[in-house]
Amino acid sequence: MSVNVIILTPKKFSPRHKYVFDFIFCERFGIKYSTTTSSSQFSQKENSIKINYSGQLIDRTPCLHVPNMGLLDEQGIRELNVQTQTINKIIRLFPTEQSGFQVNNDLFSAVFYLLSRYEEYLPFTADKHDRFTAAVSFAKQNGFHRLPLIDIWLKELSTALKRLDKNFTFSTNYTFQTSYDIDIAWAYKNKGFARGILQKVRTLFSLNYLKSKQLFEVAIGIKKDPYFKFSYFNDLEKRFKTQASNYFFAFGKWGTYDKNNPTSNKNFRQLIQNIDKTNPVGIHPSYSSNKDVSILRKEVNDLAALIENPLKRSRQHYLKMSLPTTYRNLEKLNIKEDHSMGYADDVGFRASTAYDFFWYDVLEDRISELRIYPFQIMEVALFNYLKIDTAEAESICKTINQSIRENGGTFSILWHNSSFNEVENWTMDKQLFYEKVLQIGADT
Repeated sequence: MSVNVIILTPKKFSPRHKYVFDFIFCERFGIKYSTTTSSSQFSQKENSIKINYSGQLIDRTPCLHVPNMGLLDEQGIRELNVQTQTINKIIRLFPTEQSGFQVNNDLFSAVFYLLSRYEEYLPFTADKHDRFTAAVSFAKQNGFHRLPLIDIWLKELSTALKRLDKNFTFSTNYTFQTSYDIDIAWAYKNKGFARGILQKVRTLFSLNYLKSKQLFEVAIGIKKDPYFKFSYFNDLEKRFKTQASNYFFAFGKWGTYDKNNPTSNKNFRQLIQNIDKTNPVGIHPSYSSNKDVSILRKEVNDLAALIENPLKRSRQHYLKMSLPTTYRNLEKLNIKEDHSMGYADDVGFRASTAYDFFWYDVLEDRISELRIYPFQIMEVALFNYLKIDTAEAESICKTINQSIRENGGTFSILWHNSSFNEVENWTMDKQLFYEKVLQIGADT
């Protein structure tokens, strides 16, 4: 028997209602829903789970009462004083003190606030790369940035729906996804003549013996380039039986923060084409392209021409993005997936979920066709920003992974091929740590 939900709302069905209800009921629960503003139609509806979201309690109609704070009825954006409260050991946003509600907070407004990244449209203190960081996030300031809070709420909601209709079933789904950002494919090789000479001169004059020795050994063929780890990554996929990793290649012009190999280099081009045969390839837009769609368009078109297929995946270099500009630019170029939704300075759940979702443009109040794929763990955040050792990092990864296994979603990690060079302080224990993370993610 199919399960249906009818939701009583106080005002007309808005894009915000559709966004939240589609995500919860269609995508997560796999059931159909309808809405009405008529309390009589709501009460008379048969063979449906009833959710009262009108803001007023209804007697004599078995239903789930959810308080309504009105955020889904609004348009545009404003400063919000979002309250939190811990009830039954779970943090709630938009709590109510009114009695009679089985759900203690405006769950739907809370999901919208976190999923839409509402706070990132408001003024905030950015870091030196003009990024929204965990440090200024509502989640970290309220102690839940390492929790998939939306997924926890929805698992709890599923239990309440089950009590209303025994035919309702819900099961969580766990997956594991690895990905690599290829900022620089080779540390020393395939730099082009001028850049290669300049790098060698700078290295020699730096008086860094280990780095100079490494450069020399790579140049004469005694050792492999320390950044060229692609065979190793392929072996790891086979050893841990993980799904194919996503690769995001920087493919723009050389600059202060863009040090990728020249896009004209035949070895670099061949590398991308070879990886594209076995793994999903995406664009890693240059630092300067973040707010300039003409630069982004050239990079996307050039990489698409190389692999002879339209590009549909993207992850911002330095995770540098600004809402709504960055996502609107990706839309203009028919990019279908963005994989930038994570913190640069910490680990955890930037959108409070481990599931992918559609981006909602809060300023235009519309649901986009751009799909957002969040990640939770990046090695740079662990060791460069948090500055923790591998033992603590492993403990954090296990905790985050366990929360995803319990509530569903994708355990998604981001690593760089350049993070395996001992000369640059990526010591062997960090490489072994990476393999432990793969084991954590892959264990069944």
